[in-house]
Amino acid sequence: MTVDDHLDPGARLEHAKDELLREAGKDPSGSVSEQTGLPSLDAFLHRYYRHVAPEDFVGRQAEDILTAALSHRELAEARPQGTANVRVTSPDGEGAAIVEVSPTTCPSSSTR
Repeated sequence: MTVDDHLDPGARLEHAKDELLREAGKDPSGSVSEQTGLPSLDAFLHRYYRHVAPEDFVGRQAEDILTAALSHRELAEARPQGTANVRVTSPDGEGAAIVEVSPTTCPSSSTR
């Protein structure tokens, strides 16, 4: 039996979300933290995704979770004050698109 076996379905999803974020936040070489200036990827990811429902992480890969958050952060950093940035990409060149929006009032990306 695992720890998850004793949890209700909602708690199990929350635990899975936490584990995925923890996995995505691993930076053994420190290279991502060095490139981004973030002291803790794990703390950044938990803060960034804090309001995302756990079920939205089902089937997601840690690398995709990290890449999406860092991409959105990079878009927000390049946004002139008082403006909004919008970026639309299609990862596979066809099908669904990803829309990133950095509004005029964007929360801080600090790890407070």
